[in-house]
Amino acid sequence: GVERTVGFRAEHISLVSADCGNAEYALDGTVDFTEPLGPETLVHVLSAGTAAIVRIPGFASYKHGSKVRLTADRSKAVEF
Repeated sequence: GVERTVGFRAEHISLVSADCGNAEYALDGTVDFTEPLGPETLVHVLSAGTAAIVRIPGFASYKHGSKVRLTADRSKAVEF
């Protein structure tokens, strides 16, 4: 098979607790820091040596070091 890179926009990624069930597109990660921006919060997550940003509506309070799982809807995937 052909190796592909799959990407998602920040607003198409969801955060759930690290012990939440499996999803087709899921990565475990650790919260690095959050950026409250008023109408939304950017949550910076480190996963497998890669940084990811998740855009969450409203205020989200995740603490540095919190274990989370990033999930995404396959229909929103962009392949490279």
